[in-house]
Amino acid sequence: MADVLTAVQWVRENEARCHFDSKRVGLAGGSAGGHLSALAAQLVPECVAYVGFNGGYDLFERGKSGWPSADLRQKFLGSSDAEAVLKKWSARWNIKKPPPATLLLHGTADTTIPPDVAARFCEALQAKGGKAPRTLYEGMPHSFFNATKFLETDAECRRHFCRTFGLPAGGR
Repeated sequence: MADVLTAVQWVRENEARCHFDSKRVGLAGGSAGGHLSALAAQLVPECVAYVGFNGGYDLFERGKSGWPSADLRQKFLGSSDAEAVLKKWSARWNIKKPPPATLLLHGTADTTIPPDVAARFCEALQAKGGKAPRTLYEGMPHSFFNATKFLETDAECRRHFCRTFGLPAGGR
């Protein structure tokens, strides 16, 4: 998590030099990076747009998800599987108001992080007044967005950011 927040801080510090608008930040990530970027999107006040690809948005109510394994939870969260600790590190339980404009992309055949995890995150975002469309890719497994459907998911991500930031479709 510290790495993601450090990257956001770098954007803030280099705004003028790199021609960034650090008051309107967009974040995206997939799988474990989807988990970290989704949580950061809720913690970073300037984040107004988020795209998640097969993310693990909830460490507490993981459904049939095997991610993260008990070993990974132990390594990164310590010995506690306490509800408070798991919720503290889960985007679903830290949604800011208003939430960033969110787009969730998930494969229906994902057995690492099943699509119901994204469905619950989507519902939680909407309950806080957020817009959170969810696109399911039929028959696609975990990390499909890196290869099989890269061009399609990349285009969907770009359209979401362009709409949110008021840029022309495909614009920079």
